[in-house]
Amino acid sequence: MTCTLHILYIEDHPASRKVMELILTDIMGFETVTMLDTTENLSQQIEQLVPPISLVFTDLNINPIDGYSVCRILRSHEAYRTIPIVGVTASLSPTEMRRMKDVGFSGVITKPLNHSTFPMTVQRLLSGEVVWED
Repeated sequence: MTCTLHILYIEDHPASRKVMELILTDIMGFETVTMLDTTENLSQQIEQLVPPISLVFTDLNINPIDGYSVCRILRSHEAYRTIPIVGVTASLSPTEMRRMKDVGFSGVITKPLNHSTFPMTVQRLLSGEVVWED
């Protein structure tokens, strides 16, 4: 089954990008997955993306712009105001979760990705649910 939705993943770690790409394309059948390996010039990078993005995953600990600022920047663009933006992180504290909610994230997924639950989590996000645990 192929999916025509466009997913964006912002991640500086090559292995994490590869795992996400394999799950989204090979296992879940998404045809359009864009990987950004830096947040440098983020506004210009996202303005060049087509077709419209359906779902965004972003690493929280990325440079030069961290995931919290990535979410703020995306939410300031009309095309990203209502789509799911999900933080991806290896560790999460209650303080970080509150901060994520405050800046506009739709949820969080912890690394390493849980291969058995991740596809259902993606479907939940695409259907409009918020996901604060995976």
